[in-house]
Amino acid sequence: MNSNHPLLFLLKKIRTCSDLRPLVVFDLDSTLFRTAERTLTILKEFDWPDPSIRQKISLLNPEGLEWRYENHLRSFGIADESLLKKVHRFWGERFFQNPYLAYDTCSPGGAEFVRKVIENCGIAVYLSGRDEPNMKMGTQKSLLKYGFPLDGASAMLIMKEKFEITDKDFKESSIQKLRDMGTVVGAIDNQPDLVRLFKSAFPDAYVIFVDSVYPPEEEPPDPGWPTIKTFELPEGSVE
Repeated sequence: MNSNHPLLFLLKKIRTCSDLRPLVVFDLDSTLFRTAERTLTILKEFDWPDPSIRQKISLLNPEGLEWRYENHLRSFGIADESLLKKVHRFWGERFFQNPYLAYDTCSPGGAEFVRKVIENCGIAVYLSGRDEPNMKMGTQKSLLKYGFPLDGASAMLIMKEKFEITDKDFKESSIQKLRDMGTVVGAIDNQPDLVRLFKSAFPDAYVIFVDSVYPPEEEPPDPGWPTIKTFELPEGSVE
């Protein structure tokens, strides 16, 4: 058994917390959920002047899709910036809407690990930069579809009230709310800036970085951060 695995260490931290309400804060996009298929679906729906582009998009590996999908389009030879702007507008009008959340896939082991958190007497908080007006219904459907707990007590969803609020501003404004809810023993996120935010706000918490994708303008993750690619626990581990 690899007791040094970040997820196993976090479960131990929950069990040894003296507070009766140990919280684990989970991000959704590119953390518990993978959004590449959402983006690829939207790109394939665009009315491309060259139909072969749609075929090239279909051949992209979702696992290798970059944060800036435009890089892939440029690699196909698309140099028309006005066309790229049209594509981005088309994508933006759909990516942040309930119907397209159905194309997201679950990070392997995600739902199972959240259930482990609850089994170990932790409380799961899905703290998402998705906004309630446009994405709450689809988010709830996706969580339930993949078997994530969502009872409002041992597992709860907190989202932005408005689309215009940045993810970082939203999560910064949620710090006090989290403190009022219990003791944050852990947080898991894919964006280095948000990992740093949680480390600063909750110095005693165990904060895990998800090695998926993140905005290229952010500083890379610090060496030595507890890091995972999926939520799968080591084979034969006892939690």
